[in-house]
Amino acid sequence: MQTHVAPYENAGYFLLDAVGHVLLTAPLPVTSGGVDLQAWLGQMVADDPAWASVDP
Repeated sequence: MQTHVAPYENAGYFLLDAVGHVLLTAPLPVTSGGVDLQAWLGQMVADDPAWASVDP
């Protein structure tokens, strides 16, 4: 992620401590590093300056 996503200021990532595409089938709420996925997506859509990548 640091190589392929982080260098772009308008890109971000939300990583879980898991394997695979767990966000596609995970029951809500999904959190990582204390951040709720739905809130994180809301920040992204609203172009919130506080929106940032999330690591577990």
